Amino acid sequence: MPARNTPARRIEALDPAATAAAREGADGARRLQSAGGEPPSIEGLLEQVQIDHTPVDLEVVDERHRLPIGRPYVTAAIDVASRCVVGLVVRLEAPSGPPARDRPRPSR
Repeated sequence: MPARNTPARRIEALDPAATAAAREGADGARRLQSAGGEPPSIEGLLEQVQIDHTPVDLEVVDERHRLPIGRPYVTAAIDVASRCVVGLVVRLEAPSGPPARDRPRPSR
């Protein structure tokens, strides 16, 4: 007779995608897969930095007349490997410019 935790360990060791494919077919397993396929492997610090912009939930007002100026945007850059914030910018202008895929890359 197997130990109590043996069935639980065997179930935990199963691949969820392979189990779903066996039970529900390829369409059932598709919901467990990433939309973009396999993510690129990250081997070192600052090899991949993710950048995101979001409006801040407050209204900036003029110091003298107390008239609203607008909502600021915060842009954060986070290193994927270390999960450290490597850049943070707060500005009143909306983020704009060419998409990241069109920007020049630094040479290595």
